[in-house]
Amino acid sequence: MPRNGVRTDSLDLTGDNEVGALLEERLVLKLRIREDKARLKAIDETLTLKLGEAQVGLLPGWEIWRVVAERRAYTVPEGIWRYLRVKQTTHNRT
Repeated sequence: MPRNGVRTDSLDLTGDNEVGALLEERLVLKLRIREDKARLKAIDETLTLKLGEAQVGLLPGWEIWRVVAERRAYTVPEGIWRYLRVKQTTHNRT
């Protein structure tokens, strides 16, 4: 019987060349995103230090805002969903 109505069997995609190419492209994109996020974080940290306690920084053509934000508490409703997990196995690494 499927768990939560979802089949749990596996599908052999060995002969599907498109999936292999997509996974290689996905890996390159994920690495690029990781690098870009790290650089973005470093830039944001520098801007935060430059602003100090000021809420707004002005530069010709730019405004930098760092204001206090508040959020009300809320409860996340229970749910069931499927997510995609991709893992490169050691015998396939190039």
